[in-house]
Amino acid sequence: MAGRFLRRKAQMNQRLVFALVTGWLKPLRDLIWIGFQGFKGSKTPMNGCVSFVMKEAITGEGRQSNIDFPKVVFSRGELFISLIREFTSIADTPLYIKWENGPASAFNNADDKATFIVYNPVKEKFVTFEGVARRADLEKTLQFPANFKNDTVHCWIHYVNVAGDAVSTSIYLGNAAIF
Repeated sequence: MAGRFLRRKAQMNQRLVFALVTGWLKPLRDLIWIGFQGFKGSKTPMNGCVSFVMKEAITGEGRQSNIDFPKVVFSRGELFISLIREFTSIADTPLYIKWENGPASAFNNADDKATFIVYNPVKEKFVTFEGVARRADLEKTLQFPANFKNDTVHCWIHYVNVAGDAVSTSIYLGNAAIF
């Protein structure tokens, strides 16, 4: 009897976490289909991303579950990621990101396109900046909607090659207050 209750409780907790993760990722469906395109067979790119977030980026249990933003990954691939040198937001300026690249290679091409994913937990809203910079640009300034002012946002970056058939694993840049 106790075993059945515990199994039901575990199932309910799993369903709550699944609903949290799928609801949170839903606005990024198209981006995730590119970012997790390496998943083949019976597992869709969205299934792969949901599975990863549920296993690696959830804290708490059941109704107390939360997403641990620094552990979230929106893309998984073989392209190299850049070394982030600066990630700042100061009064009356947009978010500024500066990076450095390793030597050019098939996995690190100057024309790879950078995509930035930004999440505002207060507004429960994503803003994506798809392909807004080339890897060779080495910096990017991101403007946000006016209603993001005075909120803290979380930001990730990943690259997609020019052909669109290879990606880097996304990395968490950090959080920043938008002034």
